[in-house]
Amino acid sequence: MEVWARALQALALAPLDQPAACQLALDVERLAGRTGIDGPLFVCYLALAICNGERDRTYRALADAVRTRTGLVNPISKPDKSADLDATTEPSVVMRCFGGLQLSIGGNPVKLTSLKPRVRSLLGLLAVNAGRPVHREILQQGLWPSADAESSSRNLHVAISTLRLALEPGIARGRSSLVVREGDAYCLKLPEDADVDVLEFERAIAAGRAARARGDRQASARAFSAALDRNPAELLPEEGPADWLIERRGDCIGAGVEAAKFLAQFWLADGDPSGSAAAASSGLRIDRYADPLWRLLIEARTQAGDLAAAARAQADYERMLTEVGAAPAIRD
Repeated sequence: MEVWARALQALALAPLDQPAACQLALDVERLAGRTGIDGPLFVCYLALAICNGERDRTYRALADAVRTRTGLVNPISKPDKSADLDATTEPSVVMRCFGGLQLSIGGNPVKLTSLKPRVRSLLGLLAVNAGRPVHREILQQGLWPSADAESSSRNLHVAISTLRLALEPGIARGRSSLVVREGDAYCLKLPEDADVDVLEFERAIAAGRAARARGDRQASARAFSAALDRNPAELLPEEGPADWLIERRGDCIGAGVEAAKFLAQFWLADGDPSGSAAAASSGLRIDRYADPLWRLLIEARTQAGDLAAAARAQADYERMLTEVGAAPAIRD
């Protein structure tokens, strides 16, 4: 009852911009994690979403994960600034970068296939940096690496104009609200409720790492689960081996494997081998060469008593090792 009372108090204070609300909600998160009580977490994540404007999407994802497990409903009914926490509200802009670039504005898909390849690439580059200005020289070097400065500058100017017209048809020159120039940089400015999968994935990963660093394994597991719920497939695969994307792809793959490994170990230690196997499998869909995940998958299948599935996982693991030129492990 005390945990519930504190959570509801934090939620009541959050819309009033009370400084104590955020700390109270964080205290509830830690206490709920120690006691294993799920319900108050839903309320405290709603409060944290209101208190932390920059990370509200991360806390909303965590709240949604708890809501799915518990069946709780949003206790906020008034149309205040927290109203968009209702999961039934469709984001005004939805952008998918994992598995291929997709964009919808106001619920209407944007036909990106009508854009020239360089314009689509420009959108992709701005999308993975949504909300952050990208200097024009970085755009020019990334999209037209072989062109001279004058040609690449002209190409960028044309591509920006084309992209603005595609995203906001009929917009007057210099009046775009989505593709904005800031000095010598361009920025994809999205509404506060916009949903960009790669950014939400990275925010959830950051939340998971922060929780792990402070020793809160329950909160870390919830955040890492929210990250994997974003289905982090290959980032913008249509761009091929683009230099401007290689490092970001590697970071996403590494983060996805990290999250899956933590969850597989977490659920195995918690006595849930099926959950562990599911987490390991999710990670292997991100990187099938992640050796620790294969070992965790085999162990989880074995502990679950599904020896046939364990044997299949072992055979798949050994085929992977052979593929990369490593010697398969010798079994007794």
